[in-house]
Amino acid sequence: MSKINLQSYIEEKNSKGEKVLSIFLTAGYPDKENFIQLALGVLESGADMLELGVPFSDPLADGPVIQASSTQAIKNGVTLNDVFAFCTEIKKRTQKPVVIMSYLNPLFHYGAEKFNEGYKKCGADGLIIPDIIPDEQPQFDEFKITSEELAAFAAPTTSPERMRYIDERKWSFLYYVGMLGTTGQSGAYSDEQIAKIGEAYSKIKNNKMLVGFGISGPDDIKKIRNHCDGVIVGSLIIKKLAEHPGKFEPVYSLIAALKNALHNEKMKNEPA
Repeated sequence: MSKINLQSYIEEKNSKGEKVLSIFLTAGYPDKENFIQLALGVLESGADMLELGVPFSDPLADGPVIQASSTQAIKNGVTLNDVFAFCTEIKKRTQKPVVIMSYLNPLFHYGAEKFNEGYKKCGADGLIIPDIIPDEQPQFDEFKITSEELAAFAAPTTSPERMRYIDERKWSFLYYVGMLGTTGQSGAYSDEQIAKIGEAYSKIKNNKMLVGFGISGPDDIKKIRNHCDGVIVGSLIIKKLAEHPGKFEPVYSLIAALKNALHNEKMKNEPA
C-alpha cells in the first residue's frame, strides 16, 4: 500500500487534461458488510479519489443527508477502528487515493498516538478536517500529520489576503466551499457563485483546488469545471444510496455521469 502524494496525483491528472472527481462516502453506510464492495465500485465507476467519512454525531459542515447517514452508521456500530480497517482493505485493491474525513473531536477522543498509529498503518493518503484552520495547525502537531497530508479550506467569504496566506503553505489540496451553508443544498450554482469560484481559482498558485458543497448533478459540474482542478461530491451520492436501498448500480451510473460531465468536451473552448 504505497502512499500517494495527493497534490502530485491531481497535478498529473490535470496535465492529461482531466479534472479530478472525489467522492465522499460515510464509512459503514448503508451497512458495514457491503461497504468495501460499494467503495471499490465507486472507484471503478469513475471516481478518482475516495473520501471515507468518520461517522460523527455533531458535524460542523455536513447537512441533513450526511448527518442521517452518520446516524445510521453509528447505529451500525461503525467506529474509527472500522474506518481504518475499511481503508486498509480498499487500498489493497486500488491504485487510487483514499483519504479520511473527520472532525477534531473523534480524533482527540481516540487519542493522538493511537490515531497516528492507525492512520499510518491503514495506508490513507490524506486527511480532511473541516474544523482545523491553518493558524491552529500547530496544535495538531501531536498527531504527526504534515500539512501536505491535510486539506485546507476556503469559501466565498475568504478575503484575498486570507487566500494568499492559506496558499503560502503546501497542502494536499485546497477544499473550496462553493456555497455558503452546509453540504447537500439544492439549487444550481448561480453566476455570482461561479464568478467567486473563478476568482478564488485565479489566486491559488501553490495548491490544487477542488470545489465541493451544493453539487447537485452533472449540470453543476459543467458550470464550474473550468474554474477548479476537480470537484467533490458527497450528499448527492448518499441521497442516491438512500433512494435505492440495497442497490449500488444507480450510484455507479451517477458517478459515471459526473465523471463524464468533467471531461465531456474540450473544456478550454468553453466560455468562462
